[in-house]
Amino acid sequence: MNKRDFLKLLSSFGLGVITAELYERLFHIPALEKAFREEVTYWIEQYRRAKERLETVSRRATALEDEVRRAREEVQKVGREVASLETLLREKDDEVAALRQALAYRDQLEEEALRAVYQEKLEEAISGLRRTVEKYRALLGEDKVAFESAVVKILEEYKITQEKLARLEGMFPLIFLSWTPARVVLDKIYDVRVEAEIVNPLTPVTEVEISLVPVEYRYMIQRYGMTEEDYHKVFPREEVKTVKFRARGLIREVFSTVFENLVGGREYVIKVVVRDLLNRTKSVEAKTPYIRQYENFAASSRMNVGTYYYPWYDPAGTWLRYTLETPLLGQYSSRDPVVISKHIDWASGHGINFLVVSWWGPDSFPDIVLRNYILTNSLIKDIKIVIFYETLGRLKVKEADQKIELDDENKKTLLSDFAYLARYFAHPSYLRIDGKCIVVIYLARIFEGDVKGTLAEMRSSMQRVGCPIFIIGDVVYWHSPDRKMIKLYDAVTAYSMYTNIPQVLSDFEDKVSWKYGEWSEATNALGVGFIPSAMPGFDDRAIRTGHIPLPKSTERFRKQLIIARQYTNINTILITTFNEWHENTNIEPSVKDGFSYLQVLKQVLLEGT
Repeated sequence: MNKRDFLKLLSSFGLGVITAELYERLFHIPALEKAFREEVTYWIEQYRRAKERLETVSRRATALEDEVRRAREEVQKVGREVASLETLLREKDDEVAALRQALAYRDQLEEEALRAVYQEKLEEAISGLRRTVEKYRALLGEDKVAFESAVVKILEEYKITQEKLARLEGMFPLIFLSWTPARVVLDKIYDVRVEAEIVNPLTPVTEVEISLVPVEYRYMIQRYGMTEEDYHKVFPREEVKTVKFRARGLIREVFSTVFENLVGGREYVIKVVVRDLLNRTKSVEAKTPYIRQYENFAASSRMNVGTYYYPWYDPAGTWLRYTLETPLLGQYSSRDPVVISKHIDWASGHGINFLVVSWWGPDSFPDIVLRNYILTNSLIKDIKIVIFYETLGRLKVKEADQKIELDDENKKTLLSDFAYLARYFAHPSYLRIDGKCIVVIYLARIFEGDVKGTLAEMRSSMQRVGCPIFIIGDVVYWHSPDRKMIKLYDAVTAYSMYTNIPQVLSDFEDKVSWKYGEWSEATNALGVGFIPSAMPGFDDRAIRTGHIPLPKSTERFRKQLIIARQYTNINTILITTFNEWHENTNIEPSVKDGFSYLQVLKQVLLEGT
C-alpha cells in the first residue's frame, strides 16, 4: 500500500481533517500555510476591530465627562444667580445632585458594560490567535510561526500594561497644593503665595488654573436673622481671583502665583484645576483659616485694654425678647467659630488686647464655648484671655443682705473652681503679669467672713500647681475706699459704676471722675493696681424693671475712656462690655450704631499716644 492509499484508508475511518493535514504535510502542499495565514489574519482583524471599538467607547466616555463638567459649571452658574434663595437652591441642588448621580450611574453602567464587551472581544481575539499559532507550530515548524508567536506575546503584555495603567490612571495627576502669607502687617495677611506642584507621567497636562475664592456665610441670614443689607457690612464684597497657566507637558511642573490685597474678614478656598491632553480635569482645594479684616491695632497700642466678654449666646434661648438692640451679626450663636473670629478681629482691630471671659462653672455653656471654641480659634494668638469669675453664679448668696459669706461651703467651691481653671491658666494666650495669671472676681465687695484667709489659700493652692495668680477684685463703687479690703488684692476695679440713684446719674461722668480720683489716691498709697472701667451706658429694661436707664452714647463712652485712662496706675483699663446685650452696655457692632463705639475707642487710644 502506497502513501496515497494509506491516507484514503484513514479518511474512510472518519479522520478526514487529520488526513488532509498529513497529506499536505507529507506532500508539501502550500495550501496548509495559506490556511494558517488566513486564520492569523482573521484573528488580527478581530483584535483590531475590538481595539478600535474600545477606543471609541473611551473617547465617548471622555466626551461624556466634558458634558458632565459643562453641566456642573452651568449648575454652579445658576447657583450663583439664585444665591439669595438659599433654601430653594439647596432643595434644587439636592434634586440636581440626585439626578446627576442617577445619570452618572447609568452612564457608568453603560460604559462599563461596553468596555466589558469589547474587553472580552479583545481577550477572545488574543486567545484565538494563541490557539492558531500553537496548532500550526507543530505542523509548520517554529520558524514559520515565529512572527505570529511574538505578536501574541506583545499583545498579551500590552493588555497587562493597559490594565495596570487603568488602575493607576485614577491616581494621576498628583496635585500638591500649598500656600503661605506673602505680606503681613500687624497680623493681617494682605497677600498670599500659592504653589501647585503637578505630577503626571501618563497624559501630558495642558492647562492649570489657580483660584482664590472668598467663602460666603449666608447661613447667618437664615439662622441669625441678619439682614441682606447688613451682610456686606460684616463680610465686605470681594471677587474671585483666578490665574491660568499654560503647561509644558512635563512629567513634573510647579506653578506659583501671588494673590494681592485680600480684603479679609473671612476664610478663603484655594482651588487648583488641572486639564490634560485628553481634556480631562482634576481639581483639589484647600481652605485657609479666617484671615483678618483689620490690622491688629491692639498689638501696636501702648495702653492695655480689656473688655468683658459673654460667651453665653444661643439662638435657641438667650436672645429671645431679652435685648433692646440687635447685633450686626444677628442673634448669633457663641458656638459659631466665624462669630468668634469676627469678635477677635473687631476687638483687637480697634485696640482691645484681652477678653475678660464670663465663667459660670465647669462644663457650663460658657465654659464649653471657652474650651472648645475660643481657645481653639485660629485668631486666639492675636488676643489674650482672662477669667471673669461669676460669683453670683457659683457661690451661695445670703438672702437677708445679699452678701457672700466665705464659709466652708463657699470656700470649697472657690478652691475647687480654681483647681479646674488651672487648665486655662496654662494656655499660651492666657494673660499674665510678672508670670502670674490674671483673674477678675465679680462683686468681690460683697464678700464677708474670712476673706483674707480664703484668698491666701487660693493663692497658695495655685502656687503649688505652678499657676500663681494675680487677683483683680471688683470692689470699687460709690462707697469710700476700704484700705483693708484693697490690700487683699493685687489690683481693684469697678465692673460698673451704674446706680439707680437719680442724683448720681445726673452729671454721671463728673461724679465718676471724682470717685475714681478717690480710689486712685488710696490704691497708689497702698501700692495696689487701679484699673478703672468705662462703659457706653446702661439699660437693663429688657430683663428687669424699676431701673433708671443711663442713656447710651458715643460721647458718654468717649468721656469715660478718657477718665479711665487718666486714673489707671498700671496702664490698663477695662470696658464694660463687649457684648452684654441684655444690659445694653455692649460696644460690639450693632444694627443701630454700626462700628461707632469701636471707632471711638480706637480714636481715643490714638489720641493718647
